Amino acid sequence: MQIIKMEDLHPLFKELRLGGMYKRLVDLESSTEASSMSHIEWIYEICKGESIERQSRKLGRKIAAINDKFPEARVENIDWEAPRRLDFGKLRRLISCDWVRCQQNIVFTGATGCGKTWLACALAHEACRQGFTVGYIHVPTVLTNFALWEHQRVGQSVEKAIEYARKDVLIVDDWGKGQLTATARAWFDRIFEREPARGGMVFTAQVPIKYWAAFIGDSTFSDSMLDKVISKAHRINIDGESMRRLEKYGAV
Repeated sequence: MQIIKMEDLHPLFKELRLGGMYKRLVDLESSTEASSMSHIEWIYEICKGESIERQSRKLGRKIAAINDKFPEARVENIDWEAPRRLDFGKLRRLISCDWVRCQQNIVFTGATGCGKTWLACALAHEACRQGFTVGYIHVPTVLTNFALWEHQRVGQSVEKAIEYARKDVLIVDDWGKGQLTATARAWFDRIFEREPARGGMVFTAQVPIKYWAAFIGDSTFSDSMLDKVISKAHRINIDGESMRRLEKYGAV
């Protein structure tokens, strides 16, 4: 009978794309507990290793959908001692992600650099950990991309709107600058008209909510869109010095 060595198995596991299973097998083979394990326990352990590896990759793909400007944005990295005035109690409650399960929204308002996008990304990352899908829209970038999308392929902008609307959590970053065109209003309204069972949205804006109607432009659209966003939103205004200037406190 041919003697099979561990290195002989690696090409086979690689071909089958079972890297997590092979990694766990190597760990078990060199551990002291392995000798007392049954065959079933061995199989269970290496299958669990593959499952963990796939879950990790899946989480990585979800996180890649979040704004990569702040890869360190995690709820455990929030600096609760930073010199900012905001409702920290409400922020702590939002970490549970119950707002997603209840189809609620979050609105962060405040001056440039106060940490709105960072906090939005941290909450979105936590949502990823809890199994929700996440999308990210930078509003000024989207407003300049409509013509490009349609030039590349007719209907692409509609496809993107449908894709964003299907996310459990959608970050709408830098909302309220300039004014929406008729095309942009219809595009965002399609996104905000989310399925009833879908999760929530996280808005960041320098502009106070009372000026959002002017940004949307059309009174009919603004009433409808604001009702969808604000009527079930947790509002958090951030007041204080720019966190970008206070380097000793980090990003948040």
